[in-house]
Amino acid sequence: MQPQAGILLELIKIRVTAAVALTAAFGFLLAEPQLSMAVPGVFLGLWLQAAGSASLNHWQERHTDALMERTRSRPLPTGRIRSTTVLAIGSSLLVLGSLLLFLGWGAPPALAGLASFVCYNLLYTPLKTRSHLAVLPGSLSGAIPPFVGWLAAGGRLDDPLIWFVAAFLFIWQFPHFWILLLLIGEEYHRAGLRTLASHLGQLQLRRLSRNWVFLLVLAGLSFMAPRFGLGPWLRGLLAIGSLGLLLTGALIMGKEQPRNRVRRLFLWVNAYTLLVLLCLTLAGFVSRDEPIGAARPDDIRTDLREVSPDPAAGNPGSRGTHGTHVAHHTLLA
Repeated sequence: MQPQAGILLELIKIRVTAAVALTAAFGFLLAEPQLSMAVPGVFLGLWLQAAGSASLNHWQERHTDALMERTRSRPLPTGRIRSTTVLAIGSSLLVLGSLLLFLGWGAPPALAGLASFVCYNLLYTPLKTRSHLAVLPGSLSGAIPPFVGWLAAGGRLDDPLIWFVAAFLFIWQFPHFWILLLLIGEEYHRAGLRTLASHLGQLQLRRLSRNWVFLLVLAGLSFMAPRFGLGPWLRGLLAIGSLGLLLTGALIMGKEQPRNRVRRLFLWVNAYTLLVLLCLTLAGFVSRDEPIGAARPDDIRTDLREVSPDPAAGNPGSRGTHGTHVAHHTLLA
């Protein structure tokens, strides 16, 4: 029984899929800053979808995995499980997660999760052997999961918060992948996968990684704007984390470094992303009277509205205004 359980854990890439599902939980809490049983439910729904996607990815890349040192010991290349079984497991998990989200929170969260599957399995994975631009749909697949939680909590798509969070996660995927290429780029090349490592030297790839780390920090610091509701201590925590990543990226990517230092930057980038999401989520709990992004009765957004001309404006004694645009605060329904 134990070997079968171990194979299943390998197929669903438990650490990666749990991290993906965690971003959906963050999305829910950003829209509805209170703990409820819906949070683990949304987490489970997206985790099942992600686990199905990961298992299907094993099936899709079973031949490529056999060519790479870090993947040749996976269940399919080693023959520990049949490919048809993996296909059945992956499809079942994907359907089960989609049904859970649909029955619990409606079509929008379920469709958002399936959109991530489409980007990852139907766009990113096939493109990996054809173009280094495969990283674009791959990054998009990592930016979608917060929408699952956001929509499940009743968040509105016209709120800029969720789009800023998605954009931040989209940007994060690039240094995450470029730094990984510094570690295993040659393996990708030998397996026939098209990446920038095939076009750029190590020095150019390090500079590219450093620049994207800097861009990630700038994106993270944008959440210090008053619109996002971070208090002084959360801003301070975010500033410290940003400075730490900035210095680490500059020092490690400035010149050729041992693999363990490059790996350290890889971990720093991931930890920084988690820090930003935590700060945003905590801000919602701290300022519950004015939450920072949900379709809640007490949520306030700015809506530009044109004031109609005062009919009495023609009277010299009146105080009307003509065609003036003002920022008008309205309550979301």
